[in-house]
Parts: sequence; C-alpha cells; structure tokens
Amino acid sequence: PKPEKVIIREVIESAIGRVHDHARERKISIHLPEGIGSEILETDRSILQRVLFEILDNAVSYGQPNTDVSLKIDKQDEGILISIQNTGKSILEKELPLVFTKFFRGSGAPEAAPGAGLGLYIAREYSKLLKGKTWFTSEGGSTTFFVFMPYK
Repeated sequence: PKPEKVIIREVIESAIGRVHDHARERKISIHLPEGIGSEILETDRSILQRVLFEILDNAVSYGQPNTDVSLKIDKQDEGILISIQNTGKSILEKELPLVFTKFFRGSGAPEAAPGAGLGLYIAREYSKLLKGKTWFTSEGGSTTFFVFMPYK
C-alpha cells in the first residue's frame, strides 16, 4: 500500500462511477447522502477504491431491479465505517460462511450476472491489507456489507 491522505467521499464517488453503467442496466439507483464523507483517511486510495468497487458491484449484481443500493458513512473513534445495503434476496443461511471464499457465487445471482466469484474475496483481503475489515449481515430481503477503515 501507498498511504496518502484521501477524502472518503471522493473515493466512494469514484467507486460508484465505476459501477454506474452496470447499475443503470439493472435499473438500480445508488444513493450516497449529501453532506457526508468529508472525513480524511490516511490509506491507499486505489486499494480502498477497489474494495468499495467490488462490494458495490456485488450489491448491484445481486440486487433486485428497480431498487436502491444505499451507502452510509459513520465516523467512529478509531476510523470510518462504510455500509453498503442492497434490496433483494437474503443470502441463504447455508451460504453465509462461503461469501468471502474464492470462486463462490451465491444461488441468488441472476443467471446473466458477470463474475467469477472473486470480488468479495478480493474486497476482504484488500481491507485486511489496509488494516481494516469487511463483514456483512443478510436478513429480511436485504444484505448490508460493512467496511471499517482506521484513520491511519
């Protein structure tokens, strides 16, 4: 990693830009509330962008058409918590332990969904490289991925 000072909102907006066309094709809107994300992290911009891109791309791929992907940013004492939530089918309980494994594709994926089942594995490993962590919850027809990044 090559740490530099980055404004978290700029990194998130860049990742959103990379999935914009895919989201438009699937009729999914991505919402990042105005006025948040001005916090500064000292991290590797391109690696963090890749983490967020992989999770956003997954949220769009597995989300139901004509729904939203919502992002939140929470400032915490030790760092920033980013949550990315989609609406669709919850992940099956038997598949929960497999989500971050290489080449795993959930049964809820649309048949035409691109990918080889590496995106979430990459996101988690890159998060670790930046001394952060990635996890998720899935219930009631929505899945939320969380990315925690320390300030330094």
